[in-house]
Amino acid sequence: PGHWPPTQPWEQSPSWEPGQDVVGLLLSQLVGELPSGQHRQAVELCAHVEFTTEDLLRSVFGHDAPGLFRWLRGLPFVETGPQGLYPHDIVRTALEADLRWRDPDSYERMHGAARGYLVSQLSHAAETEVIDRTRTTLYIYRRSPLIIEAFCFRDPDGEYPDLYRSAAR
Repeated sequence: PGHWPPTQPWEQSPSWEPGQDVVGLLLSQLVGELPSGQHRQAVELCAHVEFTTEDLLRSVFGHDAPGLFRWLRGLPFVETGPQGLYPHDIVRTALEADLRWRDPDSYERMHGAARGYLVSQLSHAAETEVIDRTRTTLYIYRRSPLIIEAFCFRDPDGEYPDLYRSAAR
């Protein structure tokens, strides 16, 4: 494992992880200075989850959620979609790498808060929402080798809910 180029056509190439010097430069150029620690936490949470909604922010930040959502929505590297806000992939990668390196305990707390919210949303989901909510919940584990093997998060618009059909006939 880990040979480059891959010796077998089915071997995956190693994923690139930016070094801290690259992460620092990316964040200074793309994100810049943030207004407060709470704004930093909001943008880090936005980078961690697949989509950020005001409801998610409310579960973490309480009554400050509407203002934080408006602020996130106005950032040049944050896009809007039908399911909420999401940052550009390179910003997402840099923010995640920076927090994991800079403050692993805060990363774990943020991950726990996101997991609690997402699992709650999944457990209360209507049958027609279960597949989407499951994918969204598993997204925070996208670095796990088990999850990488089983799921593709590259094109959420290309995935759709469908009934399970056994391959056996």
